[in-house]
Amino acid sequence: MTFKTIPDSMSADELLQQEGWFLMVDVFRVLDPEDTGKYKLAFKQIKRLISKNQEPFDIMGRRKLGGRVLLLMEKFAPWYRNNPMFKLTKLEASVSFNEFMQLEGEYFFRLSEVCNAYADFLPYSYAILKRDADRREDALAEIGVCKFDTTYIVQMPRFRDWLGGEFHL
Repeated sequence: MTFKTIPDSMSADELLQQEGWFLMVDVFRVLDPEDTGKYKLAFKQIKRLISKNQEPFDIMGRRKLGGRVLLLMEKFAPWYRNNPMFKLTKLEASVSFNEFMQLEGEYFFRLSEVCNAYADFLPYSYAILKRDADRREDALAEIGVCKFDTTYIVQMPRFRDWLGGEFHL
């Protein structure tokens, strides 16, 4: 089995459109150039799949060859693009609640960060939002909050739309 090398000039979008086998470490150098922990997160998810007796190759295109971890891009790219954990944005301390509520475009944040930063402005606590998300059929579509893996996430603008409809914010 041979794997392809990634040119330095290749962007993340270009890489995700490729076909063939790539070294996982090289893929994440392109996908996470700031080293925000996406590589470790992917390994956590691989371990979780294995612990559930699921095959990482079938789900995300991961194969181990000797001491190397390879990714088949045709399987990995859709898994990566559809995984909200890789879309998480760090909530900057300087962002006011009004700025947060006016964010345009699709953003994902950790629910814990949002609740900690804006506890004085949110009508519900972290625990209540978690419980509400767990009880709903499609919480992400309904309130913009859901549990993914072991982390609760908030998706803007769905969360804003729900808050605005519920509390006229």
